[in-house]
Amino acid sequence: MLQAGTLPVPAERTPTGRWFVLVTDESRVAVYARSGDEPDDPQSLDSQISSLVRWASYRNMPIYTVIREIGDPERDSLPMLAKLLGDRRITQILIETPKIVGTASFALLNAALAPHGRAIVARNPSD
Repeated sequence: MLQAGTLPVPAERTPTGRWFVLVTDESRVAVYARSGDEPDDPQSLDSQISSLVRWASYRNMPIYTVIREIGDPERDSLPMLAKLLGDRRITQILIETPKIVGTASFALLNAALAPHGRAIVARNPSD
């Protein structure tokens, strides 16, 4: 990815040839992919992650972490999402559609995160 120039975070090469990924403290972006109760369907998670990483890379958004979770936002507690929401260093959480966190919860979560300069960003907000 470094040689092809497709690494989704800024990086630089030193004169000795070593690569350093440049992570700034002011903006940390997390990719969050969730699938229903089908643990046998990793393609759904992989396609979400791939799509979101390309989308973020196109917008020069450095990816800090990628989280995958299996569960239903209507029935399950989604502990990995809760961990991301609790991490104040994460400024944006990228998701495929609002359905990933629950359509009704999407607006409420953004309202709660906004005063802290944080947001959940849906790549397809109309879905």
